[in-house]
Amino acid sequence: MGRPELSGLLARKDYEIASLQNSLAEVQNGRERYMNLLSTTQSTLDQVKRGRSHVVAALCKKIEDLEISQESISTLQQSMEQETNRRKQLEEENHELRRDAEDPHGQSQQQLQELRSANHVEILRLDREHHALVYQMGARIQSLELAHQAVIDQKDAKIKSLGLAHQDELTTQRKRLQAEIGKLQLRAMYGMVDDDTNEPISDFKFRWKLDLLAQRIREVVTYVPPPEHQILDRSLDPNEFLTRNANYGQAWPWFVQSICWELVVRGFFQYPLGFGVFGTDGKGFDILSHLFESIAIPSAEDPSVLVMPNDKKSNIRRSFFFEGILSDVKNPAQPGRETGFAADFRANVDRVAQDLVRTLQQCSNGKLDARGPPKIEGVVHGLGLLALEMGSQRAHVFIEGCAHGERITAGNRFKIEEGSADELDMWRVDLMTQPCMVRVDDGTEDPTTTKVISKGKIVPLVDEI
Repeated sequence: MGRPELSGLLARKDYEIASLQNSLAEVQNGRERYMNLLSTTQSTLDQVKRGRSHVVAALCKKIEDLEISQESISTLQQSMEQETNRRKQLEEENHELRRDAEDPHGQSQQQLQELRSANHVEILRLDREHHALVYQMGARIQSLELAHQAVIDQKDAKIKSLGLAHQDELTTQRKRLQAEIGKLQLRAMYGMVDDDTNEPISDFKFRWKLDLLAQRIREVVTYVPPPEHQILDRSLDPNEFLTRNANYGQAWPWFVQSICWELVVRGFFQYPLGFGVFGTDGKGFDILSHLFESIAIPSAEDPSVLVMPNDKKSNIRRSFFFEGILSDVKNPAQPGRETGFAADFRANVDRVAQDLVRTLQQCSNGKLDARGPPKIEGVVHGLGLLALEMGSQRAHVFIEGCAHGERITAGNRFKIEEGSADELDMWRVDLMTQPCMVRVDDGTEDPTTTKVISKGKIVPLVDEI
């Protein structure tokens, strides 16, 4: 036998010995467990014996208890019946449980049905809540959209307002710049003429023009009937001329003439030497008033009053300037479509005519004759041209009026209306029925000589006569 086989044999023997040793150890362990079990069994047996003794003792005690009174027996019987009923109930419950255990599908169906019902109710509740939330969110979204639109509209309005304000500001600035440019051009044009090319209007022609216009105003008076049994507005007759002269036949014509001249003088002669020809408002007035203030000088008698300088050069320039306006008015480039100063003149004529028609309608209580307005427009246009012709002269030609209560010298510049009073050296004015026209020499050589071209007319206060 070789050495390798011997080694293998020894190894198997060692393995068998180890197995036997393990088996022996297991036998020993089993014996120990048996001995322990035997010991435990003996102990249990002892306990059973002791329990038997206790049972016997208890049984004896029960026998003794059976010998108790009849009442105790009855009580025990009732308890037994209760225990029996309880047992039956438990058996029934046990039977139901067993049946359910044998047929679980039926109970599951019932539970499933109950779950479905409960689930359906819950779904309906959630659906209602969902719709309520959708409605609330829709209302909220609509409210936010409206608020958003309102903010947008407000912003748009503000932007539009700012745009309009900006546009208005640009327009105002443009107009102001245009006016400034116009004023500069006006002053340049005003000062560029030094040669005397003016053809003077004679005093006779001026007097004829003024008398003719005064006669046309008297004709207008015939279209203004006095109000019947109506008290005239106090603003039209603040000095109560008609009240004090109610029984005098000429009082009404004189009163209407006075109103006509008052409105015309304010419309064309508020500023002297042609500078009032565009009235007291508007673009043309702004230009002329600016020119007047830039050229005028303080009066020697009253430094607070501005007057035009009365020297040859200034008079020639002024006459040339107003002669140009007069030419544009008389000979417009497009008749009926005047521009520039001619348009300003036409606008002021219309304004004064409308004001006069409205006032005479008020005086006559709305009974102004239909032929009156055309006559009024014609005489107003003629007086506007007269104002321009006066401004176009080198000489200083003025229209002068007088006010109620003012003292004037008899025969100097005014005369009394025929039949109103006797001739006196001094009067107090009650009413002016026509202004006077005055010229200061020829505006070149002698700036001091004054001549009355046409005397005005007044009605004196009766209590002063």
